Amino acid sequence: MKTRMAVIALLAACSLLLPFQPAAQSARPTERALVFISDVHLGVGKDAGGNWMPIEDFRWPNALDGFLAYVERTYEGKADLVILGDFLELWQPFPGLACTDPEAEAGCSVAETAVLAAHVAAAHAADLKRLGDFSRRGENRIYVVPGNHDAALILPEAWANVAPAFGAGARVELVEAGVWTSPSGLTVAEHGHQIHGDANRFDRWPTVTKQPRPGHLQRPWGQLFVQKIYNDVEGEYPIIDNIGPESVGVKYRIIDRGVVASAADIARFLKFNLFETSRSQLGRFMSVADAEPAWRVDLGRQAGHQLVLASLEPGDELAALIAEDSETGQSLRDSLDAEVRQMPDDGIRQLCEIAAMQDNHPCAPSVASHMGQSLLRSERAVVTPHLRAREADHPSMINFVYGHTHAFREPWSAVADGVRFTVANTGSFHRVVDEAGFKRRTRSLPRSRALMSLVPEDLPACYTFVVITDERRGMELWRWHQPEDGTGSRVHASDPRCL
Repeated sequence: MKTRMAVIALLAACSLLLPFQPAAQSARPTERALVFISDVHLGVGKDAGGNWMPIEDFRWPNALDGFLAYVERTYEGKADLVILGDFLELWQPFPGLACTDPEAEAGCSVAETAVLAAHVAAAHAADLKRLGDFSRRGENRIYVVPGNHDAALILPEAWANVAPAFGAGARVELVEAGVWTSPSGLTVAEHGHQIHGDANRFDRWPTVTKQPRPGHLQRPWGQLFVQKIYNDVEGEYPIIDNIGPESVGVKYRIIDRGVVASAADIARFLKFNLFETSRSQLGRFMSVADAEPAWRVDLGRQAGHQLVLASLEPGDELAALIAEDSETGQSLRDSLDAEVRQMPDDGIRQLCEIAAMQDNHPCAPSVASHMGQSLLRSERAVVTPHLRAREADHPSMINFVYGHTHAFREPWSAVADGVRFTVANTGSFHRVVDEAGFKRRTRSLPRSRALMSLVPEDLPACYTFVVITDERRGMELWRWHQPEDGTGSRVHASDPRCL
């Protein structure tokens, strides 16, 4: 499953305030093209009968081949292909590899991780060979930046089972620091899960093992929910994690399966998705304050399901289910009460902030006492700390690229300490669809059957990427469109075939 954190989207909200303008410095073409993709999610592959496993999201070898050929041809064999995280899907083990541990925050053992990495490498041997071949042609190079789903690649035991699949002499480098920088220092790129407040961030990144259990990977809060929910139902709902925002898949699952049979799961899913889906709201609730509000975490926790209700937009179908005067509604409220009680403080604070977006304040003892300050963190207060942190290590940085959310963003400008940065989101390099596209594809079906009616092959054959050919002139966002039985071409992000 491909999770993504709501606070990251505040980067995208900058575009509402600061339209992108090319930098004023004199232009000098970058010696090499910088091409960024993310969220490929090569997974467990096919079953013994040669059919794709339901949890496999990358089934597009011809599209990958066509894209690589395009990059090599267009940039004359002088390209740095930077894969910004979640290249491999290491959150969804193959049957028989449970990766269970009594401690919730401990994931796969190092040994289990190495086995899973080897399995994925074997399942996608042809894809890895394609990438290796690309890296050997001309002066091309490939950089693999770990993300949250493939953080385990940082472990030597895991990478050792993947690297040979690229083939001898491949110019493929693992970026163990988790942050890639261009030779000029002007461009910095990462997956994005470490941006402030993300539910998938690692405590000691790029250290990925759990203290005091160094023999196991840390399992971030977001991963815990992914494994409890998506991994169990994706066989029945193959595209449940391919619809954006993820709440759409959850909503249709509830309609299809009903709440009573899985109230606890739905409660966990709903809580997790509040942080994911609030991306669409954040741009409408920008404030001008610098101070982060002092939310009363104890009040938020006591509010239980009311905190979740306060966080949902008016008219949300899930809110109606929670508030329903029925056994079903009561079961869901009880489950949400339990989930909120055990949430970490940071999670409570984030729900408090999302509720404030709806002008609801269950975490403030008196709204009037906060009238002198904004209840929401500002664009400057949220976006610039991460940019400042990166700039501190990379003082020449003017471009910042990330992925993780699966929601591509056209390049926009952000300002920190008087320095203007160009920021872009790579989207995903596997097939996804938004709710409008999902409805168009299922409008003739009963709503209760819509979610299980589609498979990844039914989604748009489009894969997003970012290109920089002159680091002082900003970036370009494009989509590669290629059906598996057809030819490919570069298209605009808004191309009708991709909607």
